Amino acid sequence: MAEVRWDQAAASRFLDDVAGRYRDVAAPVILAIMRNESPIDTGVLRQQHSIDPGIRKVGGGYVIRFRASPYWGVLVGLGHGVIRPVRAKALRFVTKQGKVVFARKVRAVPGNPWMYRAFVRAGLREPKMSPLTRR
Repeated sequence: MAEVRWDQAAASRFLDDVAGRYRDVAAPVILAIMRNESPIDTGVLRQQHSIDPGIRKVGGGYVIRFRASPYWGVLVGLGHGVIRPVRAKALRFVTKQGKVVFARKVRAVPGNPWMYRAFVRAGLREPKMSPLTRR
């Protein structure tokens, strides 16, 4: 009969190794699902997803952080309320076709939580989102 005894340091090293392997194997699959779930308008948001290097220990668990680089990715995920001009009478936009458009306000847009959908589709049982992107 064989017996193995682990001290706290050995168990911690083992879990660190498992978390690192999970990041190397599963995170790219989750990233691919995330890119597939992201909304397409110009394709910029879909192209700029990434995984932060390294794994952080938080509260007895491990955190792998995924990012959507464009600053407006947060607005797509959360949505936004009515936008009105602050220092002018109208807002000015240039459309994809190059046409200049003026508007007194922009209607509210509901959020599209594509990252959360990607985590659920990847099979994560209780995906946790940062408070900024939680829905």
